[in-house]
Amino acid sequence: MAKPSSPDNTPQSEPDTAADKGDYAIPLVRANATMPRSQAVGWLLILVSTLALVVVMAEWWPLGFDYVTYYRPITERWLNGQTRLYDANSLGLVDGPSILALMIPLTLLSVHLGQAILNVGSLLCILLAVFLVQKHNGPVPLLFIILGIANLHMVGHPFNGQIDAYILLGMTLTWYAALEMRTPSHATRWPWLVSLGLWLMTIKPINVLLVGWMLVAEMRHWTKADILRALSLPLASLVVSLLACGPDWPARYLSNLGFWEGVQSWPPDTPLLSTIWRAASALNVHIAIVTVVCAAAVILALIISSKRRASLATLSLAIATNLCVTPYAYGHHYVLLMPAYLFVASRHRWLALLAWGTMSTPLLRVGSGLSIAWVDVLYPAVLLISTWLMLFESHNDPDKRAQQQSSSSNTTRQ
Repeated sequence: MAKPSSPDNTPQSEPDTAADKGDYAIPLVRANATMPRSQAVGWLLILVSTLALVVVMAEWWPLGFDYVTYYRPITERWLNGQTRLYDANSLGLVDGPSILALMIPLTLLSVHLGQAILNVGSLLCILLAVFLVQKHNGPVPLLFIILGIANLHMVGHPFNGQIDAYILLGMTLTWYAALEMRTPSHATRWPWLVSLGLWLMTIKPINVLLVGWMLVAEMRHWTKADILRALSLPLASLVVSLLACGPDWPARYLSNLGFWEGVQSWPPDTPLLSTIWRAASALNVHIAIVTVVCAAAVILALIISSKRRASLATLSLAIATNLCVTPYAYGHHYVLLMPAYLFVASRHRWLALLAWGTMSTPLLRVGSGLSIAWVDVLYPAVLLISTWLMLFESHNDPDKRAQQQSSSSNTTRQ
């Protein structure tokens, strides 16, 4: 069939289609399209604002305890050959070897500038995670997004110079990309984004283990090629870590945590620890009772993740359960609960307000001291109970169950 010609008889090429471009096509963006001026101005403003925030934080933000006590000095010792990680010269490090890839570039800068970049990056990770949740789950009222970000646990994150926001982005990106892969003709970029998200989760895996299980359950529906792509970056990182930190680093890691001595002895009973285990100790609840409750919660979460396809509900269940049963959690770790909070806020606003109220428990330390810090575990507990209530509600409501199944089976392309 002849191609259409222009008035001057010059043959015109047929328009490109996404099908012609295959997996490399970018939805809604043509290869020869130019960015609208308003969009370019918007991106420029974001870039300028980000750089300005880095400068401001480098000049006036106080140095975080964790950044100057653990992350930066341990990375410098590793670079100088003074530690292989998880030995006497790196005590207190509970992150995986992947943390070095994040910290080494920052050690090339001044202490203040390195921390400023880390903290601004954390803010961007939180905002991107919120965007991904909304893109799949639908818009959440702006008030609840603000409440989810502007609270005492979130503020504690940059004040400590912590890195949990990067793990938040990793698990949210992994979950979102896994949903996109349900289309038979999905783009090849999604397994690679799963791989990137998984690698970010390996930076501090201890509090996202159940999220990892949820993804393993989802992988049962993937092709072998997609599974290999998704696991490529974490596996490559593992090989590099065995060469850089020694083949015995996994055993040293567990020993450094006191894993062999059991949950009662690890981590040390520091005043700011906020776990169900410390709460049980403060309230004189026998550890056997807590062990049974936590084991039941984990088993139920594993069963639900195995029987259901990945969704925001299963992601919320996994991360809320993980942070309820973990023996290692401080307030700044609760940044990981953002997807669960948005899930609750999108369905039950009063429960979301109750959860937000539990974010204010650090104020109790003003009158009671640090010994009351364990009460912070109320926040993940409320989110876990709320998630279970909504799962039970959807199970007993045929209309809601059908709606969730339809949402899970469709992709999030918009």
